[in-house]
Parts: sequence; C-alpha cells; structure tokens
Amino acid sequence: WNYGNIASDGLKQVTEWGAIGTMQKEIKNHTKFGVNRNSMNVPGLWTVNISKSTTGAFTTSRNHNFLSFVTTFEPSPDWIIGVSDLDLCLPNCTWLDNYEELLHPIDAGTDMGVRYNVNDDLISFFC
Repeated sequence: WNYGNIASDGLKQVTEWGAIGTMQKEIKNHTKFGVNRNSMNVPGLWTVNISKSTTGAFTTSRNHNFLSFVTTFEPSPDWIIGVSDLDLCLPNCTWLDNYEELLHPIDAGTDMGVRYNVNDDLISFFC
C-alpha cells in the first residue's frame, strides 16, 4: 500500500474484514518483479490478547531498504494504521538505529458513511 494512492482490492479486504489473502497475493506479485524482498503477518490482538503486544522480524538490504506495514482496527469500517515506504537507510549509507512515530488513523476510503454498519458502496477514495 502507498499513502495517497487508491486502495487496492487487497487493502480493501484488510481494512474492512481483516482478511489478508488478497493483499498477500498482491505482495507476492510484486516480489516476482524484485519490488518486495519479504513479507510477514503478525498475529492480531483479538479479545483474548487485547492487553498483550505482538512483534515481528524482517530482513532488509541495501537494495531493499524500505518498510511498509498496515493494520486494521475494529470496529471501524475501513480505517487503518500504518507506515508507507519508510526508508531505513540514512543519507550517509548507514542504517537507522531507532525510529518512533506517533501513528494516526487513516480512512482508507473503501466504505462511505458515518456509522459502523454502512453498506459497501462502490467507491474509490485515496487512503
């Protein structure tokens, strides 16, 4: 996903249902062309794990030095939190040691309405 672009079908599925299958296929397609080095999915914090944390690990290289991630949160109809294209390599060709950012909810624009139980209208908004 890229902040400011039209949400893909995969991002729509993640934002509205928490379903990752279509997005995984989209990522795999990019991997064929050398765009993506690896991907991972981390267990969600559902009711039984709500007070816990979750972690994940990934590898990077000088040719694959950008990080993007996205997660949904419920009961929102189409809101996400994430980072798009964070460059982990500094201008002096060293690696970023630490990074913190206060993340804000992003409306992916895949559902219209102001209530959580809106119908799926056919729209294409930017996220």
